[in-house]
Amino acid sequence: MLRCAASYLVVVLFWGHFRIQTTEGVGCTVNITEINASADSVLVKVNTPGSGCNFTVFYNETPHTDGLDCDLFGDSSNAYTCEINPLEAGTLYSLVVQSKSDGERAVIAVRTGKKKS
Repeated sequence: MLRCAASYLVVVLFWGHFRIQTTEGVGCTVNITEINASADSVLVKVNTPGSGCNFTVFYNETPHTDGLDCDLFGDSSNAYTCEINPLEAGTLYSLVVQSKSDGERAVIAVRTGKKKS
């Protein structure tokens, strides 16, 4: 009986030593780092800890449209710019920046500048 118990203990220790542990990958969290508005456009800069992310921006909460794709910014694979134009001067817009990869999103409001006379 003792010999059987010892063999079982060795198998359990061996199994525990070689177990593979997995961790979830970093998601495409939407971090808005900058917003620049002019009279007819808005530029939103996004940063994310995830890799291989793609973002789309919708405005005035119109998810039925395809939205506008955001572009990689600079040499980083984690920074994006989203430019929305043409827009109406002096208008309040609700923008939704959403990850195409995992659906993470951020909602922001921005007013375009006044038209210069």
